Amino acid sequence: MKDDVLNVCANTYLQARTIFLESTKASGYDTTGYLNDEKVFTSDIDLYTDVSVGGNLQSKNLLFVLSGTHGVEGYIGSACQAWLAQNTCAFNGKFKIILIHAVNPFGFQFNRRVNENNIDINRNFEKGGIARSDELLNNMVHKGLRPNSYRKYNYLNLVYFLSRCYIRFGVRKTQSAIQQGQYKYADGAFYGGKYSTWSTKLIRTVLNIYKNQFDNCFFLDLHSGLGKYGAAEFYVAENVNSDMYKRAHNALGSVVTSPFNGNSSSCYVHGSLRSEATKILGSKNTIIGTLEVGTYGKLTVLQKILKENYIFQFGSLNDKDQISKELKNIFYPPDLDWRAKYIGHFNKLLFDYFESLK
Repeated sequence: MKDDVLNVCANTYLQARTIFLESTKASGYDTTGYLNDEKVFTSDIDLYTDVSVGGNLQSKNLLFVLSGTHGVEGYIGSACQAWLAQNTCAFNGKFKIILIHAVNPFGFQFNRRVNENNIDINRNFEKGGIARSDELLNNMVHKGLRPNSYRKYNYLNLVYFLSRCYIRFGVRKTQSAIQQGQYKYADGAFYGGKYSTWSTKLIRTVLNIYKNQFDNCFFLDLHSGLGKYGAAEFYVAENVNSDMYKRAHNALGSVVTSPFNGNSSSCYVHGSLRSEATKILGSKNTIIGTLEVGTYGKLTVLQKILKENYIFQFGSLNDKDQISKELKNIFYPPDLDWRAKYIGHFNKLLFDYFESLK
């Protein structure tokens, strides 16, 4: 497995895209590249989201795999997609496969979770945001996390701030408020935006092509960061009594989690890509979820996200270069064992689903 990891893992967006395109071409995939032509950033290279279609084009079993929704998390997602392209024949023509590479190419290229306008794509599928059940909590948390003081992102200062929130609102509610994101502070972390981004519009367009075109559909959005180091969960944001949750659990087993079951490292996220996929593709004969593999723990990950957001906006070029490397290592550890585990988890999900269709 480690040799396979070395073959598909990259160190830059451009290298990842090259490996992906070479892998899909060699396996007969048809690829369309969509240029991100937003003019609010400068890049030495053109940035693309690539959509590759392969496998058995006549099959009514669709398999979607997406990478880079949170740009910097795209490294391991891209590796999984390249691995799948190289091993398409292992599925014996069972699937029509749609690979969406680098949903957020700006974040991938510049090692950010967000896009060129500081918008979190995975919270951008609700136009202008939505009303919160506890606006006081949401505003207090996200106002407190805005990038107006570097000292705030000192680890101990962050612990102090969160402790105050935990005492007042409770741990779970505070964590939920952070993860759900916010639509008020455009310079803040987890900002969902007030309009549909380039990436959001593209994903909607692609998914609408395939609605009502399948008998079964397995949809995976690939992420990293939450949970225990190297441990996987397949996050399905549905009630445990729903048909989709039951279908997922029957096919994939104990790796399936839900925020409504209390066994997930994530809370329910409004405006997510997963929720948009469910709206478009429906819940009949679909399994739509997120593969999440843990890295360094919630507090460490949060502190690094907040620090990166501050430095990207106010730091020196040297500081930006350093924090870019740190954030990349948080979501894409250099540890080959971790990378091999991730691809192994991905591999198992696909084959468990494959077996469930027999």
